[in-house]
Amino acid sequence: MKNKTRLFIAFFGFMSLAPGLRADEVPVLSVDDTEAIVNHMDREVIVEGKVHSAFWVRNQVMLITFREREEGFLAVVFAGNRRKLNEAFGGDMAKALGGKSVRISGTVSEYRSRPQIVIDEPEQLSILDEHPDE
Repeated sequence: MKNKTRLFIAFFGFMSLAPGLRADEVPVLSVDDTEAIVNHMDREVIVEGKVHSAFWVRNQVMLITFREREEGFLAVVFAGNRRKLNEAFGGDMAKALGGKSVRISGTVSEYRSRPQIVIDEPEQLSILDEHPDE
């Protein structure tokens, strides 16, 4: 009986600590805050901002950029995921994203000294506005 009581106390003691053991919320960062994105390298984040351009490079990778300059955050889609992402965004993902404000979730990695998120699934990307700037 003594062992059952100890087990009971240990179990409920652990359960009372469980909320403190859960993962922190995923941070939401602006595409304009490159330093904050870099500070979250190899961690999951949500990045929000307005798409400058979305285009395929040699039909191998789609680059989603957020600035005219060749620096700062970018998102990428590899050709193997093109079909399912196009289907999720009305048949042409690149066209659907042009000029839109978006939210991208995923793990930050580095490519040629730039922070990036690789988009593998449609659930990683959502369009925040329905109408691009005119």
